[in-house]
Amino acid sequence: MFQKLKDFFYLHSKKSLAVAGLFSLVLILISNIIDVEVEPRARNFYFSPPAGIEHFQFGFQESTADALWIRVIQDFDFCEELAGEKICKGSGWVYQIIHSISRLSPHFRDAIYFGGLMLTVVVNDIEGASKIFNRAVELFPDDWPILYAAAYQAMVEEKDQPKAGRLLQAAASHGAPAWVYALATKMYMEAGQQEMGERLYESLKHLGMSEEILQQVRKRLNQQKN
Repeated sequence: MFQKLKDFFYLHSKKSLAVAGLFSLVLILISNIIDVEVEPRARNFYFSPPAGIEHFQFGFQESTADALWIRVIQDFDFCEELAGEKICKGSGWVYQIIHSISRLSPHFRDAIYFGGLMLTVVVNDIEGASKIFNRAVELFPDDWPILYAAAYQAMVEEKDQPKAGRLLQAAASHGAPAWVYALATKMYMEAGQQEMGERLYESLKHLGMSEEILQQVRKRLNQQKN
């Protein structure tokens, strides 16, 4: 009797081991399929946040903004499509992330400021960078480093001298070095806006600006006249 019970359990244990082995083999095959076909696609998948994301966070806007910032800094140089030699197609994935952050957390200065810089310097998404700097100026109108960076974008990338002049003038009036006034004057004069340059000079004179800065501005004005 005992021998028959022993043989019974031994036979079933062998069957259980066979089933377990087959199950393990299936799991290994599935794992290999996932590794080969799914993971590479997942690594290369870049999701852009949906429009109006800030309206669907129910109090978690700041947390979502932080999560998006952590995500984008891992691939700050990502460009999904080139529009020319070393120029990324406008308003790409990095722009979409930074734009969403600016909506979710309008006071997240560093993300918006450095996001704009990275878009223009690293990604070469000129269109996206200009939009982010416009947004940054809207959110931080008294922040002179942001105003100065936006002026650089307008001057070098957008080739919009009047806009650059206005931003430089605003930057100087909010704490930038005083020589920035002279640079603003140069932008006005190169754009053919003599009157704007003269008005800037008169306003600086009225504000009691130092004679050194006034001379620099006057020199710029006279150079353009001649």
